[in-house]
Amino acid sequence: MRRCGRDRSILLCTLFLATAVAFCQTDGGNQRASESAQSALNDSQMSVAGPSSQETAELGPEIKRASHDSEGQLSGGNDGGTIVVHVWSSTGSKTKEPDPAVLSRGFAVAALSAASRLQFTERRIANSIKQGFPLGEFWIQTDFDSIDDSLRVASLSATNDADRQTLQQLQTQTQRLRLWSDWLINQNRRLALADYYTSPARLDNDESFQSAVGCTNFLLSTLASGKTAESSSCY
Repeated sequence: MRRCGRDRSILLCTLFLATAVAFCQTDGGNQRASESAQSALNDSQMSVAGPSSQETAELGPEIKRASHDSEGQLSGGNDGGTIVVHVWSSTGSKTKEPDPAVLSRGFAVAALSAASRLQFTERRIANSIKQGFPLGEFWIQTDFDSIDDSLRVASLSATNDADRQTLQQLQTQTQRLRLWSDWLINQNRRLALADYYTSPARLDNDESFQSAVGCTNFLLSTLASGKTAESSSCY
């Protein structure tokens, strides 16, 4: 009986020792694994953080030289160099100056009406003489009243030097035709137009009348083109 109790005690001691040895081995392995993981973590942090102060001191000249080269490239490659900035104007070329000979549209329309009335009066006088009809002093005066009205409208529409120059030509031409028609009426009252009625060539050879016709035609073409001009027939 005692022997059995002693054997049981020995068995329990043996199991306790085996358990203690296994526990010690497991704890040592875990500690070594923890130390290995901590060492790997420290190595990765060092690689991310960059070189140490000692390594930085050793690489100092190379780092400074690389930084200087980089700054030189950004500043144009020259220390103290000048940066040139080219600026282009958004407006492009200069605005084209307006042609001083161009008539304004409103004036050209009004002046064309006055010149057309001048031509109508010239043709009516010429047709009356060539066909043997007596001169109608009343309708001649009425025609000139209409011409004067057209000239007033044209004067209100004049906006530039070209308009005013052409307006002056129209007014001068109207005065010339008026003076010639007044002379013609006076001659008719004196019964001195027999040669005009008997010979169509007499009117064709009348320099004053033919010059007036030429000036009126010139003014009509000028107004139609939209630009002022000068002609010897209007002087």
